[in-house]
Amino acid sequence: MRLLKGLLLGVLTLVLLLIGIMFAIHNTQPVALNFVFFSLPEFSVSFWLILSFFFGGVIGVALSVVMLLQMKARALQLKRKLNQLDSELTKLRQASTSV
Repeated sequence: MRLLKGLLLGVLTLVLLLIGIMFAIHNTQPVALNFVFFSLPEFSVSFWLILSFFFGGVIGVALSVVMLLQMKARALQLKRKLNQLDSELTKLRQASTSV
């Protein structure tokens, strides 16, 4: 099963790589990007699109990591609070049984 999964992942990667190469070959028109305050030099359309997808992925992963770290910190905080409340409950139970 693991071999099949690895093989399928390899084939999918190869297909996506070939699609990317074909995309780059067919979109070679030079384009300069003009923003409000500055402009970027001319490169092919495929370069700008691949670059934007790459940076979008990097930003998405970075934001996911930040959110994951925040959730882990919150989980750790809640775990500490639970342990504190559990020990308090244990003390209260022991106090009520000794009376």
